[in-house]
Amino acid sequence: MTGVIGSLAEFQMDGDWSIYQERMEQFFLVNTIPEERKVPLLITCIGEKTYKTLKDLCDPLIPSERPYKELCTILNRQFSPKVSVFRQREEFYNLRQNSNDNVKDWYA
Repeated sequence: MTGVIGSLAEFQMDGDWSIYQERMEQFFLVNTIPEERKVPLLITCIGEKTYKTLKDLCDPLIPSERPYKELCTILNRQFSPKVSVFRQREEFYNLRQNSNDNVKDWYA
C-alpha cells in the first residue's frame, strides 16, 4: 500500500474552478488515480456547498451518475470568472505610473 502524494484542499465557491481543476488533475496524475475513481474524488473534494450547487445543476441526475469531464464542464461554467476583453483592454490603456512606482514594478 502506498501513501498519497500531496493534498487537495476543499474548493471554495469564491475561487476559480479552472485553477482548482488543473491542480486536481495534477493530483490525479501524481497519485495514478484511475478514471473510475475521479468522480468520487471530485465529489469528496468540492465540499458541501459546492456539491449542493452541482447537484442542482445536474438535476434530474445526481452528480455521481455523470462522467468526470461533464462535471468539470458544469463547474467551469458556474465558477470560472468571465473575462470581458473590452474591459481588460480599457484597464490596460488607462494604466498610469504613480510617482512612487519604479519602472520595473509598473511595467510588470
